[in-house]
Amino acid sequence: MKNITLKEFEEIKNSDELIIVKVDTPWCGYCKIMKAVVEPKLWPKFPDLNTYNVNADTEQLWDKDSELKVQVVPTYFFYKGGKCVDQKTAFIPETVFEALINQYK
Repeated sequence: MKNITLKEFEEIKNSDELIIVKVDTPWCGYCKIMKAVVEPKLWPKFPDLNTYNVNADTEQLWDKDSELKVQVVPTYFFYKGGKCVDQKTAFIPETVFEALINQYK
């Protein structure tokens, strides 16, 4: 998962392939669980999947009127062809996450 800024997100979001953008913070409990437990099992199953991480605090997404505005972290945005096709928040079980990737890939 590559760390990106909001500006970089604007440059990559129009990809024809599925991209997943996670918005999180270093202090978030669910973020730590997803990063330590779910993501290490999930990402190796999809080595060609483009995954990105945006820090909500650094990018001040709490206050901005942005496509990635969040109220809960982590929030995973699923983008394809420049459109957000789905988004999920907080803890997402591995099987649910895998089904979402397969649905939109």
